[in-house]
Amino acid sequence: MLLASLRHPAILRSSYSETLFRTPAMETSHDNSLYVIEIGGNDYIVALTSFLYSPSYVATNFIPLVIAKIRNATEVLYANGARNFLYIGVTPLGCSPSLLSTFLLGGSLRKRSPQFSLHRSHSSGCSPSLLSTFLLGAKDSNGCLTDINTLSYNHGLSLLNLVNQLRLNYTDATFSFLDYYAAYTQVIGNSSSYGFSNTLQACCGAGPLFPYRYNPLLFCNAVSTTTLDTLCANPNTFINWDGIHFTHKFNFVIFNLTVNAGSYLNPPNAFSTSMPSM
Repeated sequence: MLLASLRHPAILRSSYSETLFRTPAMETSHDNSLYVIEIGGNDYIVALTSFLYSPSYVATNFIPLVIAKIRNATEVLYANGARNFLYIGVTPLGCSPSLLSTFLLGGSLRKRSPQFSLHRSHSSGCSPSLLSTFLLGAKDSNGCLTDINTLSYNHGLSLLNLVNQLRLNYTDATFSFLDYYAAYTQVIGNSSSYGFSNTLQACCGAGPLFPYRYNPLLFCNAVSTTTLDTLCANPNTFINWDGIHFTHKFNFVIFNLTVNAGSYLNPPNAFSTSMPSM
């Protein structure tokens, strides 16, 4: 994760050097393999739920750091023989049950984070006015938090810009971009067409007594699903599985919509010659 690697930059370098130690037998696999890079979502979630940074501050200050790490990872992989890359943007994080429940009508920041002070709110970019707007949770037509979704969208723009730069710098490699944000927006905005009747709640975990069926103290596990019997009746009608991750049905829909059908890809139909129709 970015926050850890920022504090310990050697972790990134050593992990790549160990993983990518090259032998003659590995040369061909490096050249022909597809390297999928999806980084940033967890870092933004950690920053937001720390209650120290507003979404706009995270967008301005964290996105460049995440993009720089992705560039560095790409350059290390390329130097070790990788030539085929797929970059996946982050989903609209404001649609996540975990964040929707965290910022539900805003609970008191001081109650959630006693160490927070007015001075820290100004220094971190979280002024009282921004903070109240953020915690009140302005929502879009899908019921998602707009400020957080704007952060996710801006990440995608920056990531696509990086992909275009890499194409210019490394002409013997292929760089593809999957717009996860746009694909997700397509599905949630037309949920019934894809067979989903529940777009914002978690199937597995806290159950219907909690907002968005999510509570970190009753995360999806044997106790919540078996002992408390909180598992939803039909996971195939839910987009979200446990408040953070998605259901198999949603992943299947996104795969068919993007990799298989060629939509929301840059370049379009990037995998048309390698993927059998499903």
